[in-house]
Amino acid sequence: MRTVRCLGTVAAIAGGAAVFVVAIGPGEKPEVVSLGVVASEKSGAFSASARATSNAAREVDRDEHLQAWADGIALADIPAELERIERLGSTDERVAARRALLFSWTSRDLVGVARWVGMLGPAYGVQQTGREQIVEALLQCNPEEVVPALRESLPESTSRQLLGPYFRAWAATEPMAAAGMLVRLAVAERRDPRQWHDLIGQVSAQWMASEPTEAMAWMKALPESEGKSAAIRQACYRWTEIDPVGVAAYAAQREDPVLVKIVAAKWAEAEPAQAMAWARRLPEGTLRQEAMDAALAIVAQ
Repeated sequence: MRTVRCLGTVAAIAGGAAVFVVAIGPGEKPEVVSLGVVASEKSGAFSASARATSNAAREVDRDEHLQAWADGIALADIPAELERIERLGSTDERVAARRALLFSWTSRDLVGVARWVGMLGPAYGVQQTGREQIVEALLQCNPEEVVPALRESLPESTSRQLLGPYFRAWAATEPMAAAGMLVRLAVAERRDPRQWHDLIGQVSAQWMASEPTEAMAWMKALPESEGKSAAIRQACYRWTEIDPVGVAAYAAQREDPVLVKIVAAKWAEAEPAQAMAWARRLPEGTLRQEAMDAALAIVAQ
């Protein structure tokens, strides 16, 4: 058994893994250790009340102490420390320590983090927990710096893995800002703007779910483009649930066969008779046929 300084108190560490703490020994640099059940060698147990009090205090202080630990690690040492963390046994410990390190690294060297992400293998889980925490850290930075750093420093496939979750997470709190940047990126993209069109649609649909009036006003005001069409098509799934008559009129006005098809099918799920009646009233031609086929397909199910 060894004794360390733990969150301002002295605790004996014995077996098990529960929470991360910062432990500082005489003449040693800060380190992260697993704090298990604090017990005496004789009793091998902790009273229930003492354990509850200790756990509550550690939960409150853990993130603050972890961040202080992460901020004290040199930039050059962070990749090695992240590798070490992945070998720890407790998922909660890995998540907490990784988050602290990524937040610290992103705030100090955004490009360095982006390059490191580009070198990660699938074992790290960029597609799951690792990606989520990287996005969480990126949200603390200026978007005008984040997006260029990701695009310029990463392979295209890795960049896309992060940009999609990044914009969706950003849109959860600032949908207009996130959507506006995507439109600017689509306009500036000369090679293949479709990736931005897809994201515009996703963010717009997300915005529509929380602020439908504001989202539709913004989309309608956009200059005509593929990005605008993508945004409206995806948002119309939600819009049809709120105002099927209004969205049907707008779809017919835009003369967009894809949009008309989406609206007819979605409306027919809830009100098949009304959707069919609307489709029949459309002028003869492609729009009417698309609407009729889409509604009939739903009704026939």
